[in-house]
Amino acid sequence: MSRIIKKFSLADKGLFTQQLMQWVQFLDTFLWLDSNEYPQKYGSFDKALAVGVVSELKMDYQNAFSKLDTYQKKTHDYIFGYLSYDLKNDTEDLVSNNKDELHFPELYFFQPKKLFFIKGNVLELSYHTSCQQEMASDFKSILEIKISKKMKETSICISQRIDKEHYLNKIEQVQRHIQRGDSYEVNFCMEYFAKNSTVNPLFMYQNLNEISKPPFACFFKNKDHFLVSASLESFVRKEDNRIIS
Repeated sequence: MSRIIKKFSLADKGLFTQQLMQWVQFLDTFLWLDSNEYPQKYGSFDKALAVGVVSELKMDYQNAFSKLDTYQKKTHDYIFGYLSYDLKNDTEDLVSNNKDELHFPELYFFQPKKLFFIKGNVLELSYHTSCQQEMASDFKSILEIKISKKMKETSICISQRIDKEHYLNKIEQVQRHIQRGDSYEVNFCMEYFAKNSTVNPLFMYQNLNEISKPPFACFFKNKDHFLVSASLESFVRKEDNRIIS
């Protein structure tokens, strides 16, 4: 891992957070994590931002976990990304045939150029050596940003992928699978979607986060793909030889 690290004291963490989000929103790839000031017994930071791409792994489910393991060992650095549900097909003899109009890679991880960690009123910058000369100018640019007013909300028409009759039929199928012992627990989800609509993903995330204030909020952008999350739970954390779940 080749990184240059510097720490700064923040006079106003809330203002700096707004400036940081305004600065990053037009960049191609970044991941934002926010605990919304929840006390975290095992937390390493209150907020984190990973920006830019040194290297990346983008693939479907075939041999996904072995390739991710190789990628992690090769980079020997921070990596950020996501694992999709269809990676189950890499660990079990299963297939998926769901309608997909989003076209996300089933697995995506990236090694970031620039890292921002906020803990209390301390900001830690961790820049890859390939862009270390940008650290001072980035920090100065962020501090000079004038916060713009919130965008106006736009109305969109949201539709559900499955109608009520088919939804109830699928629930009955799930119950039969459980009764037969094929499965003991099923997370049955339904997609909601909107067509011919224009939204600002960051504005949508900020609204969602303001409403819910979850301890594990996330906003991810990779070119024209966006993930907005307001999660209440941490799935797993590893500290040395200890697993926290």
